[in-house]
Amino acid sequence: MSQTFRIVAPHFVAGGDIDDETENVIKAAPIIKYMLGWHATQLTEYCWKKQWQLGWLDPQRTSPQPPKKPSGEASASDPSSQNDRKSRNSESTHD
Repeated sequence: MSQTFRIVAPHFVAGGDIDDETENVIKAAPIIKYMLGWHATQLTEYCWKKQWQLGWLDPQRTSPQPPKKPSGEASASDPSSQNDRKSRNSESTHD
């Protein structure tokens, strides 16, 4: 058996299948054929890194969670890091 997944990216929507036993990608749309053989973990991490939506068409399978970032690493979407950047930029322009 296999589980069907769907990727929604800004420029495409594509799908594929993951083998239940190995959890490797066994079928993939042409635009994501480079993912053939990838483990589900690698697929999940890559999609989160690219900020693509990854979902499963099987209601029993839950959507993957984003990989945990090492502590101290601020993300671009973190409001506190954006404020820090804004204050640094305003300080440098007012010299």
